[in-house]
Amino acid sequence: MQVNALIRSCADDEHVFYAEIGNVLLDGSGRLNGAISPDRLHFSASGYALLAMQLGPALDRLAAALR
Repeated sequence: MQVNALIRSCADDEHVFYAEIGNVLLDGSGRLNGAISPDRLHFSASGYALLAMQLGPALDRLAAALR
């Protein structure tokens, strides 16, 4: 959590971008949900789908900023 806070504090939405994705990947205890990452390291297809849904809008904003 402290690392995420540090990275978030560096984000200026010009050179450093931060996307909060933990809320869709973690369970109520702050751990990777088994359906998202059965081995707690690699994502399942549903894990990647959730990640893509969460990052899609952020990547769209990034692409627009680069134009």
